[in-house]
Amino acid sequence: MVPAPGATTLPVPPEPRDYYGPVRACGDGFAFDAGPGEAYSDAASVQALLVPGGTLYLESWIYRGIDLSKVVVPLGAVELPGGPRLARLRVSWPDRPSEIVYHYDRGGGPLPILAIHSNRFDGSARDVDWLGRIAFGPAAKALCTSLPPSLRPSPERDDADAETLDPRPRAGPLTLCFAGLAFDLLAGETARLPWFPELKRFRLADRAGRRTDVDLRLWSPLARPRAGAPVTENPQVALMDGYLPTSRRGYTLQEDRKAHLRLVQKGAGGVASGSDPQAQFAFDPAIGKEERLAMVARLREQGQADRCLGDRPGKIRAATPAPSR
Repeated sequence: MVPAPGATTLPVPPEPRDYYGPVRACGDGFAFDAGPGEAYSDAASVQALLVPGGTLYLESWIYRGIDLSKVVVPLGAVELPGGPRLARLRVSWPDRPSEIVYHYDRGGGPLPILAIHSNRFDGSARDVDWLGRIAFGPAAKALCTSLPPSLRPSPERDDADAETLDPRPRAGPLTLCFAGLAFDLLAGETARLPWFPELKRFRLADRAGRRTDVDLRLWSPLARPRAGAPVTENPQVALMDGYLPTSRRGYTLQEDRKAHLRLVQKGAGGVASGSDPQAQFAFDPAIGKEERLAMVARLREQGQADRCLGDRPGKIRAATPAPSR
C-alpha cells in the first residue's frame, strides 16, 4: 500500500530484549545496573529493572499540550543525593489504580520528560532509595561511554524468561499461592517464581529436570459463594474432583495441539471463551498424560490454613555505581 501524501510511515519497533544481571541499561539520559538475581527488560519505549517483589519502569512522558489537571496531581519535588531534582506526581487514570510517578527533565528533544514509576513507590522517603538505582544525565553518559563486556546487553544474552521469572529456584515441599489458588510443591521439586505475584506465572521442575510452566494470568479470584451454597456451586472452591475436572460443575479441561492443558471456567451457556478465567499448564513432552492430570489436580482453592510462600519485597541494592574517574 502506498502511503497517502503527507502521511508518516512509522519505523517498526525492535523486538523486546530481556537479560538477567549483571547487565547495564543505557537509555536517553539515564542508566542503571541490574545485578545478580535481577533482570533488565528492554522493550524499546519502556525500560525496566526487575527485582524480587518489584519493578522500576522508565519511559518517555508522551502527554504534551493536553489538559491533565483531573488526572495528574503535583506532589512537590525530590532531591536525589548527588543527583538531579525530580518532580513527584500522583497520576490517576480512570481505568487503573492511581500511582506515584517521578519526572526527570532531560532538557531537550521531542519528549524531554522521562517518567519513572514502580509498584514499590508510595510517595515516602523510601522512594529515594529506589530512585537511587538510576544514574541521570552526565553520570549516566559516563557509565555508558565505555561499557565493560561483562555488563553489555548483547543479543546472545537475550533470555525471554528474564521478563517474568526470578532466576532463583525454590525447593519443595512448600505451597505456592496466586490469585486465591494454591499449589503444593512436593519434595524433590523446585519452582521459579514471578518477580512479583501479580504476574501469576511460575515454572516447576521435577527430580529429572522436566519442566512445567503454570500460567494463571487470566484467573480472577473475584467469584464468591452465595451464603449457604454448596461448595460445588462456587467455581473457586474445590477445583478438582479426582483427575476429571469435567465432572466439576462450571469447569472443563481443554487440551491444545501442543498438549497444553487448560482448566477453564465455563462462560455463559456453558461455553468456555478465551476471556474466561483459566489456568494453563505447559508440560515437558516427556511427562505422560497421567502425570499431567495428577499435576493439574494439585491446583486448588487457597485455604486459611495454608502456609504460603510469599516473598517479601527484595531489599533494594546499593545504587548504580558512579563512573570511575
